[in-house]
Amino acid sequence: MTIECGELFLVNFNPGLGHEYQGKRPAIVIESNKQLKKSNLVTILPLTSNLDNRIADDIIIEANKSNRLKFDSLINIYARLS
Repeated sequence: MTIECGELFLVNFNPGLGHEYQGKRPAIVIESNKQLKKSNLVTILPLTSNLDNRIADDIIIEANKSNRLKFDSLINIYARLS
């Protein structure tokens, strides 16, 4: 399987502790393609369809046929405790 920066995958984040994301959810690969060729580790950020707690630096990904998301989703750039 070839993985590239910017691709979306359905990821199982269980088990999660505390405020960590849990369950199956989409995630975006943020590791550079150059680094992906060097390593077997992949850096991802989970997406959420909860847009209520959005802050200025968060990134919205609109659902469309290309990304196959069911809902507009949010990438939380910074971890928050709430």
